[in-house]
Amino acid sequence: MMRNLLFTFAFVTISISSFGLAIGSISDGSFEDPGIWDCTCIPGSSDDVTVRNIVTTSSGHTIRTLSISSGSRLTTAANLTVLREVTIDSGGEMRNNATMNIKKHYVLNGIHSGSEKTVFTGNADMSGTGVYSNSKMPEFFGTRDILAGSDLDFTTSAVRMKSAARMNNYGSVAFVFLWGSGSERFHNYTGASLRINQKIKAGMQLYAHYTNNIVTYFRSGTINQSIQIPVSGYYNLTLRGTSLASNKTPNNSILVLNDLRIVNCTLDMTSAGFSRDLEVHGEFNNVSGRFTPRQGTVTFGGNSTVSSFEPIEEFFDLEFSGSTALNTEISCSNEVFVSSSLDLNGFDIHVLKDWVCVGTLIGNNGIVRFDGTDDSMVSGVTDFEDVSIDKTSADVTASGTMNIYGTLSMDNGVLNTNDNVIIASNSSATGRLGEMGSATFNGDLVVQRYAQFTSNDWHLIGAAVEDMTVEEWNDDLLTTGFTGSDYPTNWFCSITKYDETVSGDKDSGVECVDSTSESIPDGEGRRVYMSAGVNQFSVKGPAITGPFSWTVTYTDTGSPDDDGWNLVANPYASTIDWDDTGNWTRTGVKDAIYVWVSEDEQFSSYIAGIGTNGGTQFIPSSQAFWIQTEAGSPTLSLLEGAKVDNDETFRNNEDISFFKVKMTTSNGKTDEAAIRLDENATFEFDSQLDAYEWRSTNTAYPSIALMTEEGKSTSIYSFPEITNETMIPMHLYVSSSGDVSFNTIGLNGFTEAQNVRLFDSLLDEYYSMGDNTETVIEIESGEYPDRFFIVINPRSSFDDIRTELASQSDFRVWTDGTNFYVQSIKDLSNSMDISIYNPLGQRVFNRPSQIIRGTAQYALPQYAGVLIIELIDNRTGERLTQRIVR
Repeated sequence: MMRNLLFTFAFVTISISSFGLAIGSISDGSFEDPGIWDCTCIPGSSDDVTVRNIVTTSSGHTIRTLSISSGSRLTTAANLTVLREVTIDSGGEMRNNATMNIKKHYVLNGIHSGSEKTVFTGNADMSGTGVYSNSKMPEFFGTRDILAGSDLDFTTSAVRMKSAARMNNYGSVAFVFLWGSGSERFHNYTGASLRINQKIKAGMQLYAHYTNNIVTYFRSGTINQSIQIPVSGYYNLTLRGTSLASNKTPNNSILVLNDLRIVNCTLDMTSAGFSRDLEVHGEFNNVSGRFTPRQGTVTFGGNSTVSSFEPIEEFFDLEFSGSTALNTEISCSNEVFVSSSLDLNGFDIHVLKDWVCVGTLIGNNGIVRFDGTDDSMVSGVTDFEDVSIDKTSADVTASGTMNIYGTLSMDNGVLNTNDNVIIASNSSATGRLGEMGSATFNGDLVVQRYAQFTSNDWHLIGAAVEDMTVEEWNDDLLTTGFTGSDYPTNWFCSITKYDETVSGDKDSGVECVDSTSESIPDGEGRRVYMSAGVNQFSVKGPAITGPFSWTVTYTDTGSPDDDGWNLVANPYASTIDWDDTGNWTRTGVKDAIYVWVSEDEQFSSYIAGIGTNGGTQFIPSSQAFWIQTEAGSPTLSLLEGAKVDNDETFRNNEDISFFKVKMTTSNGKTDEAAIRLDENATFEFDSQLDAYEWRSTNTAYPSIALMTEEGKSTSIYSFPEITNETMIPMHLYVSSSGDVSFNTIGLNGFTEAQNVRLFDSLLDEYYSMGDNTETVIEIESGEYPDRFFIVINPRSSFDDIRTELASQSDFRVWTDGTNFYVQSIKDLSNSMDISIYNPLGQRVFNRPSQIIRGTAQYALPQYAGVLIIELIDNRTGERLTQRIVR
């Protein structure tokens, strides 16, 4: 650089030029005073200037670079041009009260204030974390890059971009206004952040679609704010305010490629009198604001979610064109269009008008609720989970297919089915018609049942619609042996009915159906032979709703065990609870129910909380079951309240019994019987507590029956109490010679029993039984009506045990505080069961089948106080007790 220096020698003035310097201020003062500069000169266009003090200008200047240090300030009263970079350090201030021209780089970490504009020209970058607080609008020409890591604040005055200027943001910047005339461009690149405190002028071309960038519109108070529409949509858009009275209104429809957040303000989808659309491909999150959809369409595309602090987020038109999951309950006042995938994710969607589905609905424990006062049209094909019809003086019309795999709740309104409403069933779910409210059906209901079997076998089924004929099953199943069947001349009849009035044993009432046109009275069951593999059958007709009464009979032929059997079916398209006594009326009807379980080739039984072979209180839709009447003019009826929402498979398979004995023969086939105590029971057959043993129709399967006092064979046997050792006779049928194993299920809950053993009267042997103990006996195939017994010893009270102490002398028992010891006084080679009980009678220690010769040592349970040690000889059944104190 060059400088002119003036020297005077004998009246001759000589001009001396020098090249530019790095010049710094050394004191406060005027820019034009050479004395404040370390060069004792006035900076010029070739100099790099550092301001370290408070400096002011009064005339125009051009310098090469400018740096303002922390604690310093440069104030201009005339134009200042900086040919290259300007750096304002943190704590430094540039105050231009006259026009300032910056030709190159701009680093703002402090404050840039003043009252006149700053003009940025050339292609350069900007960076820093400072505040531009000049009250006059800065102007940008050329291309400016805001560097990554920057956090610039231009929120005091508007920023104007001119002459096709471009700004590329890689960091963070905030503007109050961003102006352009039509050809200017602002690019918010990947990872960048742009905040607008008022608006972006419509002439500015905004590019905000880059990955992970975010644009935030913020305005405090109640003033509205306009949202600019970028060229290719927003990636992340946040709308923020301090009052719900502040509306954010878009200039046109908005595309958000990732997340939209609404915080303390209102997003009002209207401008220029038109409703605007919104499309979100990420998270729609109403954090603490309000969304006003007007009559616009909100489209959720991509992998999107819907979240809101509102109890119900409201929309007008909705389209789900991507994979969307709800994180909040929503409502749609006009049309829901599922073109791709919607996961309710446990939240409800309220549909006030129409539903169209050409994609996939994932219920996921959420409910589609058709409510409101407008008629609704359901189009397309939808696999619903749970559906609620709750219209006020309005209809829901199924013009498309409604497959319901959960619960259909009919609360209010009318459902026009058009034969398109299906209570659906597949391998993973089966739908149901919930308890009826005031809503009604107009048209038929289709009810499906899916079943998968391992072998060809009989099944007990019924119909859940009115006016059904055999033809409804004939078109889904292979049938034989009756008119209209697939093979009508075949000798084997694949669908049978049952007539209780026929005399003879209970099998005498089995009859073949006449033809496919034969009606099946509501609530009657049928035996249907089905093939192995998948069987899916459906019936169509008016839904059976409201109170229902079966037609059951009792014919006294003098054989009580064979009389009164009726094959009835669950009439509802829903699982029902046999134990919900408040919704059942049973007069002259025993309380047990029986179902043939083809997988096990056994009959299940259930009564009063106890089930065998999978029997439970829950009777699934389309399931038929056996009951037995016991008096003339019997009645059986139920109310809608007996319906339950659990999805029972076509057979029951849940073990809920109290204490069961299970037998397994050498061919791997099983049967079981249950025992329980009930203060209302007797030792005879009790029709409200006991269930008969129904043998398998397959002779390859065994049978275990508990015999009552009067000789009835039971699968569930109840008696009142155990005061002495009780022996329950068993009638066994062993289907295959070889090892037969016995074990218990649920014995740990049978607290009234001290121990349970199996007694073989032929061999005069006792065998311990338990949930984790398997007793194996070699038995030939055949009938054993009086050889085996279940032996139950009652639990003694603590006082009872104390009275026995003196009489025990075969064993000596003592403790050292940590362990206890059992010493055999005489040589006994039998195995012993050792148990310890606390004074409440609770077993706190158990060691079965112990051989004691000499002295045996065991660790005491962690229990302080008096304990009772009990030893039981497994051969003789002798019980020995000893009290110890720990």
